[in-house]
Amino acid sequence: MRGSEPAGAHRSKRRAHRLTAALLVVLPAATAGEPLRPDRPSGDDAPIVEYRLPGNRAGHPRDRPASPSPLRDDAGSLSFREADCAAALRLPWGPLEDCRQAVIAGAVGATAAVSLLAWWGQGFHSDFSVADEGWFGARTYSGGIDKLGHAWTSYVGMRLGTRALTWAGLPHRDAIRLAAGVGLGVGLGIEVLDGLSRGGQYGFSWEDLAMNLVGTGFGVLMESRPELDRHLAFRLMYRSGDKWYDRQVYVLAWRLSGLPGVGRDNPLRYLEVLAGYGARGFRSDMDFGDGDTRRRSVYVGVGLNLSELLDRWVFTGSRGSRTQRWSDEALRYLQVPGTAVARSWDKRP
Repeated sequence: MRGSEPAGAHRSKRRAHRLTAALLVVLPAATAGEPLRPDRPSGDDAPIVEYRLPGNRAGHPRDRPASPSPLRDDAGSLSFREADCAAALRLPWGPLEDCRQAVIAGAVGATAAVSLLAWWGQGFHSDFSVADEGWFGARTYSGGIDKLGHAWTSYVGMRLGTRALTWAGLPHRDAIRLAAGVGLGVGLGIEVLDGLSRGGQYGFSWEDLAMNLVGTGFGVLMESRPELDRHLAFRLMYRSGDKWYDRQVYVLAWRLSGLPGVGRDNPLRYLEVLAGYGARGFRSDMDFGDGDTRRRSVYVGVGLNLSELLDRWVFTGSRGSRTQRWSDEALRYLQVPGTAVARSWDKRP
């Protein structure tokens, strides 16, 4: 992840970025078992915790009193007992008897395992190195795309971590705090081990740590303020490109469906205003002898709100279904190529 790192180390860390991002998306989903099952039979009087996957219309989990009947509100959201989490994860796992412990240990353990295998294969030493990566400057190896990658990964991890911890039995506010703390702690640990990497091939990066904090903070804001969450989405879009960072564009979307005056039949409901950033032509070896194609681009445009379009035309007979909720959640973090038109402003180099 460093501008001066050798090409082999750069490729190794790039693979780790892919695997880590995948883990942040897959792990909370895997721990969620069957989050959107059909009406469940009534049970005992154990405390009940609401868990829902929010789309544009869904709210946030909150404590619910016990009820002898299946729990489904008018919006189609389902509530589950904490015991469902333990049953889905088949607890206990040795010393892990609590669902919250299992969720945290699974996330931290999986991230550590991937990092050790693909990130720090050459080992560590006692000399601590600090890297100056140049933020979004022309003399960086990605034009700053890696910094937005840190912010986006921390944002997604924090939000999905909150989902998993709420399902594991924590009240929503406590789940927010714990997910944010665990995410920042893991990010700090990764940077410390970067600083101890053998030969100083990576180095501790204050820039990476700062962008982790930005992404986590934005996730906390969105989880805590559902009225803002209805308006905004932070997404990654993949595009064609020869290099890993060339393929990434990070997008902030303002969803017009969140405006109080935009009713269900208003066509503005299906539009979003987008702002994004991408970079092409940057190299980790800084060798531009064959031609300097570097450029950093800012995008402003209009896109389609796929969640609202799918709700209106695809899920008309199955609103609130598991498929729709997972679709809404994925579209919160991913921008589908071909769904927007934008004007770009380029800076070379």
